[in-house]
Amino acid sequence: MISFVSVEETPLPQGRRKLRQWLERIAQGYGVEDLELSYAFGPSEWMADLNMRHLGHEGDTDILTFDYGERYSGEGHSREGISEERNTGELLTPPFGPSDPDRGLSPFGRVAIMGECCICPDRVAKQSAEWGSTPQEEMRRVLVHGLLHLVGYDDKNLEDQKRMREAEDRALAIFASL
Repeated sequence: MISFVSVEETPLPQGRRKLRQWLERIAQGYGVEDLELSYAFGPSEWMADLNMRHLGHEGDTDILTFDYGERYSGEGHSREGISEERNTGELLTPPFGPSDPDRGLSPFGRVAIMGECCICPDRVAKQSAEWGSTPQEEMRRVLVHGLLHLVGYDDKNLEDQKRMREAEDRALAIFASL
């Protein structure tokens, strides 16, 4: 289940029903069977406070993702138990990659997700202007970015950022087809 929550009366995105269906479809495509994900939308000051408390960074940011679930499903499964090829996301070709039928795991080893994505719509709107997209397009990218973190994508280095961007683009193409 995906929920959308307003912090300090921050407006929620329009078209939440379609966004929810799209994000659930993306999660299912990655093999997620149990999804508990809350998107909280708040003002810049709230996001700056979260950013400082949790990451030690000054100022607001577009999104912070918090993973409240078990990182990998099943007994005895850890990142070391999943091949490096599967960790890279290279198996995730449009729209998604195959699951491992022997383990019943998605390519990143998640079948259940419990998390929260905190989003600053003002920051998202500023980014859209900087990057030449609409605020709605940028909001969709940020929404799926948080979900992709929870299924196992990272963006700590340039190679990971490229994979994340490619996965975002595939997901956005699916939204456009709905």
